[in-house]
Amino acid sequence: MKIALCDDEFTILEELSTLLKDMGHEVDCFHDPRQLIDKKYPLYFLDIGMEEMNGIETGNQLRKLYPNCCIVYLTNFDDYRAQAFGVHAFDYLKKPIQKSDIERVLQDVKSMVTQVELLCSFHTKDGVLQLPTDDILYFEFLGRNVILHTLKQEYIMSKSLHEIADEMKDYDFVMPHKSFCINLKHVKLLKGYDITMINGDLIPLSQKRSTSFRSELNDYLYRQIKR
Repeated sequence: MKIALCDDEFTILEELSTLLKDMGHEVDCFHDPRQLIDKKYPLYFLDIGMEEMNGIETGNQLRKLYPNCCIVYLTNFDDYRAQAFGVHAFDYLKKPIQKSDIERVLQDVKSMVTQVELLCSFHTKDGVLQLPTDDILYFEFLGRNVILHTLKQEYIMSKSLHEIADEMKDYDFVMPHKSFCINLKHVKLLKGYDITMINGDLIPLSQKRSTSFRSELNDYLYRQIKR
C-alpha cells in the first residue's frame, strides 16, 4: 500500500517511515502538510500538532478532496480526539507509536478496503464524477483528451493521462502503452502485443513496456490467487 506520512518532527518521520517500509509498504514523507494537500493516497498518517497547518485542518481539506481516503492521527495529547473523529478519522494513535498499533491499523484498513467498494473522484468536463474503481475499464489518450471508459459510458477527463495513471496505480491500473492506462481486473486475454478487455476492446502493448506490464499482470494475478 502507498502511504503518506506527515509530521513536523523529523525523528518521528524517520522512525515510522522505516517501520512501514520494513513491513513492505511504499511511504512518502512530508514535513509541511501544505505540500500534501494535492496528493492522493489511500492512507494518511497525520500529526495533529503541526505548526504550519494542524492535522485537523489538513484532514478536513483531504476529506473534501478525497472522500474515501483513510486518515490516522498521531499526537502526544488527548485534547484533539473529539475533533479528530469529527473529521471521520479512521483511527487515532498516541505517541510514542508502537509497532503493534501500526500493524493493527494496517490490518483494519486492509479489511475495510476488501469489504467496501472503492470509489474514486474525478474531475471531468461536466463536473466532479464519483465512480467505483471496478466500473472503470481503462483511460485512453485520444486527440487532445483523456477518455475514461466504462462498460456503459465514456467521460472526458480534465487531467493528463500520466497524472491519472499516478493516482490510480494503487488500484491496479497500469500503462501498457503511452496512450492507455488499464484496469488489470478487466483484462480478459493477453496474446502477443494485444490486450483484450472484458468488453472486447483491444489495447496495444508496446514493446518498450512489454516486460514491465507482463510482470505487473503476473503480480496482480498472484495476489488474487492468494486471497
